Amino acid sequence: MAYSKLTKHRGSYSNHYRRMLPALLSVLRFRCHNTAFRPIMDAIVLLKRYADAGSKSQFFAAAEVAPVAGVVPRSWEGAVRDEKGRIERIPYELCLLVSLGLTDYLVGVSRGLRV
Repeated sequence: MAYSKLTKHRGSYSNHYRRMLPALLSVLRFRCHNTAFRPIMDAIVLLKRYADAGSKSQFFAAAEVAPVAGVVPRSWEGAVRDEKGRIERIPYELCLLVSLGLTDYLVGVSRGLRV
């Protein structure tokens, strides 16, 4: 997916699909033993923690370690980081969901998620 598609999907995701993310994260089990995909697994844990807390913040907390390498394509970093270097949650979530669609991390799901 090109950067322009990320921008295009942001509106529908943030206004509709995003509210389903906490429920989705609460019922799906994620598992991967390949260390190359550890950033994606760490990102899932981070999103689940924010979803469980009911956080509505636009950015991850400054002290939070949000893995970028392995989750966010280099061409999308401009959409994920603001001018202060903070990581915005909505485009980060979209990048993670796209990553899950490209690889199989969902137990019992053969094709992953598509955004």
